[in-house]
Amino acid sequence: HDPFVLVLEHLQDPMNFGSLLRAAEAAGVDGVIFPERGAAPLSATAVKASAGASEHVLLARLPTIGDALHELKVGGLRLVAADQDGPDLAWESDLRGPLAVVVGSEGSGLSGATRRRCDMLVRFPMVGRVASLNAATAGALLLFEVVRQRSA
Repeated sequence: HDPFVLVLEHLQDPMNFGSLLRAAEAAGVDGVIFPERGAAPLSATAVKASAGASEHVLLARLPTIGDALHELKVGGLRLVAADQDGPDLAWESDLRGPLAVVVGSEGSGLSGATRRRCDMLVRFPMVGRVASLNAATAGALLLFEVVRQRSA
């Protein structure tokens, strides 16, 4: 099957971290990459929120996310992130093939450098009054849109 990776740039909340590990495992990702510093650690809270998924998904804690993104691209993976200002809707974008889903921090989203490295910035239509989704929710939605497209 095509490689499928989740990259967590600077997620701060251990509950979000655990929720995304759970979603990633359920979506069948090959591995989750996260930074050594500047992000939530794989704490007891994160492990509990993952509902056991942290035991079943390959985790790679790396010194810098930038180097990891570069290596993924060299390896032939496209990088996609959810961004409320993204030009295309997630389900109108081709998310098949070797892919890494990138999730930024809860407050500031993706860093400028990571945003520039992404091949696609996609959005979800917001019809309510709230302008954006929680980082873990947006990441999970994007992971499962990849699953939907791959199984179609």
